[in-house]
Amino acid sequence: MAAIYHSSDCCLDISHFWDIDGYASGRYFYTGGFGACSITKRFPGCEELYPEGTKIYFNEADEAVEKIKYYQTHKKEREKVKLVAFEHNKKYHSFQNRFIEIFKKLNIKP
Repeated sequence: MAAIYHSSDCCLDISHFWDIDGYASGRYFYTGGFGACSITKRFPGCEELYPEGTKIYFNEADEAVEKIKYYQTHKKEREKVKLVAFEHNKKYHSFQNRFIEIFKKLNIKP
């Protein structure tokens, strides 16, 4: 699966729910961790997890199509997004960091 995400020009990422603050499917994290160029449906709180530039966000379907076409034909920009996403994921979304955040929200000292 990692090779598919990484080798794809763009990965379309639409979580099951996009109106719930902070909800993200596993794919939302996998694409960054595998160094993919993710075209992602915007949801509340998404940019707190991955700022613009680590993922390419869209609101409407026609905007997604436009962005996919752009990044498929602009390899240099696409590769930059892939690298930035991968580095951001390593720094902020390791299992250790995710568990620390969960513990903080539950008011548990890790």
